[in-house]
Amino acid sequence: MSDRRVPVAAILLEAAFVVLGVFLALVANDWRSERDAQDRAARARVGLIDEVRHNREAFQESLAYHSAVLDSLGTRAQRGAPPPTPGLFPQGFINPATARSTAWDAATATDALAAMDYGDVLTFSQLYAAQQRYGLVVQEAGGVIYQALFDIGARGVAANAGNLASMIGSFQYLEAEMVAEYDAALDALGADDPGR
Repeated sequence: MSDRRVPVAAILLEAAFVVLGVFLALVANDWRSERDAQDRAARARVGLIDEVRHNREAFQESLAYHSAVLDSLGTRAQRGAPPPTPGLFPQGFINPATARSTAWDAATATDALAAMDYGDVLTFSQLYAAQQRYGLVVQEAGGVIYQALFDIGARGVAANAGNLASMIGSFQYLEAEMVAEYDAALDALGADDPGR
């Protein structure tokens, strides 16, 4: 019978190498996963900032339209002009901003927000919540206007300049608030300069 004893030290050394190899593979995998999450978060942040800039511009355009219409209504009222006609409203009685949320939805769905700075996520979250509230106001106002269109027609809606001015003024106020929120958010994100 031959002596087949394997030295214990060799077995322990081989086991240590196997354990070390597994440990290093796990560390490398974790590092790669963390790097991928950080890259995904950085790309999501850029997309969100671009979307916020786009949405700010949409609100600025609606604000300019509503301000111009209100000025026209005010000027007509001061002159004692007859009630306005639908022609005074080339883009509709109200022309609400259409805000996008595609980047936010994608960042949420891909869990990119989990690797993003909490302060940034909070800033974006507050903006998108404000956009949703604005969207609810748009739906309600649209329902009121459409019902009035069916009831009294476009000329009747235009002739009711006082109520229409109140509604347009509300949109003007909300849009000015949204533009200010976008500006504050872009500043907080360090993205107030479009070249960044």
